[in-house]
Amino acid sequence: MTRAVARHLPAALFLIVPLIVLAWAGSSELGRQEERAARALRTQASARLQDVARRARDSATRVADAAFERLTAALLAADGRELLDLARELRARDDVLGFPIVLDGDAELLFPAGATSDLAGLPFLDRAGDPRLVTAERLEVLGDAVGARALYEEVIAGAPSRDPGPRRRGFGSREAALLRAHFELAGLLRRAGDAAGAIVHYRAAAAAATFDAARGSERTARRATSLLCSTALAELELEEHGDAARSRALLLDIALGVHDDVPRDLVAAADARLTATLPPSDEHGALLARTAALSSVRSVGHAFAEGYAGFLREAVRRRIRRAADGERRVDVVDPAPVGGVLLLLERPPPAVRDALQRRLPDAEWIGLQLDLAALLDDAVRLPENVAPTFRIERRDGSGDDWLGDERSGTALDATLATEVGPFGTVLAARPIDPAAALDESRRRGTRRVLLALALVAAAAGGAVLLLRSVGRETELLRTRVALVSRVSHELRTPLALIRMYAETLGRGRAADAAQRAHFADVIVRETDGLSRIVERILDFSAKESGNLRYRPEPVDLAERLAATVAAYCPHVQTRGASLESELTAGLSAAVDPAGFDNAVVNLIENAVKYTPEDAPDRRVEVALLAVGADRVAVEVRDRGIGIPEPERELVFRGFHRASNAGEIRGAGLGLSLVRHFATAHGGTATASPRPGGGTVVRVELPRLVDTAPRRTGPEP
Repeated sequence: MTRAVARHLPAALFLIVPLIVLAWAGSSELGRQEERAARALRTQASARLQDVARRARDSATRVADAAFERLTAALLAADGRELLDLARELRARDDVLGFPIVLDGDAELLFPAGATSDLAGLPFLDRAGDPRLVTAERLEVLGDAVGARALYEEVIAGAPSRDPGPRRRGFGSREAALLRAHFELAGLLRRAGDAAGAIVHYRAAAAAATFDAARGSERTARRATSLLCSTALAELELEEHGDAARSRALLLDIALGVHDDVPRDLVAAADARLTATLPPSDEHGALLARTAALSSVRSVGHAFAEGYAGFLREAVRRRIRRAADGERRVDVVDPAPVGGVLLLLERPPPAVRDALQRRLPDAEWIGLQLDLAALLDDAVRLPENVAPTFRIERRDGSGDDWLGDERSGTALDATLATEVGPFGTVLAARPIDPAAALDESRRRGTRRVLLALALVAAAAGGAVLLLRSVGRETELLRTRVALVSRVSHELRTPLALIRMYAETLGRGRAADAAQRAHFADVIVRETDGLSRIVERILDFSAKESGNLRYRPEPVDLAERLAATVAAYCPHVQTRGASLESELTAGLSAAVDPAGFDNAVVNLIENAVKYTPEDAPDRRVEVALLAVGADRVAVEVRDRGIGIPEPERELVFRGFHRASNAGEIRGAGLGLSLVRHFATAHGGTATASPRPGGGTVVRVELPRLVDTAPRRTGPEP
């Protein structure tokens, strides 16, 4: 083998072997395209389902946040608006929103209330409490209005009955008989044309119908009687005096659900009569439009209240009982409606809860209904210019429920991916045209393989020429990145401290002169630190570029070290440590004075920095001693955290810090500069463990025996 062949063989192998390997890998890749294409299609289907779930959750959160914010703001505003008004406003703002709800602590529904629908069996239909009432009604049927009126007035006057009949309690009591007598007499007078008398007795009946002792069906009967009286009074006041105020107020109360505990047929009849008798005007037209809108919303609330009892109430109760103390919002899905309804329940803040409890005393939770099917449809829907690849379905136990737009009539393949979506829904994805998707995936894979082969073949020719340049550039880039990263980290804290204390002094927030002096000391100390960092960076940059030059001259090391220790001692003391020296006099070396000072300060700074503040011994010792006849050694000893044995040589490399340094600030430049100084002066720098704990960093330099000063001029 000739020398030329031997020299070019590695480069030839470097070019040929990768091409052979890549050709083999390419042929294998082409054989696996079918499997990879199918797997890629499944991955895309799964990613599509995850995107749908994420978008649905984000949409629900966004809508709920805005709705809860509007709801709580309206409750806090104390502007007199009813909850039904708020429900109408929320539903008008967003189609996804349903009816707002209010629950007590045990998940009982406080709002909306259910409508009472049963008229039969109400106690006020039972006239057996006082036989005179039955007799009066029969006389009225027979046309004896005078006799009927006399009996009603007798009951009202409190005269005892000659035929008292069986004694009854509750609604068969004196109060009930009085209520019935006033109500029937008012109707009799109205039919007789005595509007003024009818008004008097309707008002008396309404007053008798409202007392707090009534419960259950008795209370419902009294509320129904009160509504009938109010309706009759409104009609009479409008007929006699043209005053529609009571009619307007009663229509609004009916629309707002004030009379929802009255049978709905009776409420509907009262609403229809009042609406028919209200004279046409712009004011009344606006009122009727509002009441119609409120009635529509109220009917939605009634439907929800009727469906809430049973399974949904128990599901909500279990969920809010499981809610942690800090859990602000919980969700429950009601699968009963078509598409499902998402209930989002929230504990209102104390101020909102207090405002709400003034209307509903037991209120603990407010909630919103969201149309789950609409949320999922919005999440599935793609822009018009994007063709769908998958058809998404929701499986809720009642069959397949397709979501989003169906823009393709292509027959669907079997389900490709199924995942649990938002709020417990199960979503499935099917490819609309799996064959086309697989073909396109295979074509993309083939193009990628061929392109990779072409790129490798083109790049292989320049690989050898660029190898050395790339290696050098990589090393330089690594050095730059490490320098920027470490220096940025090192500068951030002192700059922040200087800014903070300077702002404190500038704004006069110091408590006294002592504190101002302390702040100034901190600024000076951190500024000195920044100066040292900058000097190290400049020295390191000069070292890396080969421009760091030293000018050695004879130096008395003991005298120089003593001056350095004396100058640096206060700085060490401010950090809770002490600095001691053990110097052998008469030892000199040919060194650069400034470089020597910087090396010693770097070692002292490291010793203080890596000695924990809670260490029992925070002394740092600087020693100067002779090593044989021709060497001197400068040692800096501490009782710090030490350096792990495998890293005692690595710490002298640029940017390397010991693994046990933790969060202690540092850029890893100091020891690198110390070794460079020692090497440039013909010496060495080493680190070793100190007996009892700590580290000893030793710098050895050639000793200068003759330290007599040189004369630069003629002797006298």
